[in-house]
Amino acid sequence: MNVSHCNACASFELIELSSEACLHFPGLQGLKVEPIFVYPKIVVCTECGFVQLRLLDRELEKVKEDAAKTGIRGDVTYFT
Repeated sequence: MNVSHCNACASFELIELSSEACLHFPGLQGLKVEPIFVYPKIVVCTECGFVQLRLLDRELEKVKEDAAKTGIRGDVTYFT
């Protein structure tokens, strides 16, 4: 990933790490689909802990497909 600074605090103290995650859709609708396993590179700000990542195209397509199956759309909570 090419990140120059933290989007939360503007710090340049960033490290890139390998990761693995299991994505689950919320609520009872989330039970309609299998969890999605992803393995993105992540960028962590060592000043504030904010994490940035980008899914691969195939992982993003799976998220879109499963969101359509569950009917879950646009309910986003941003952390500050």
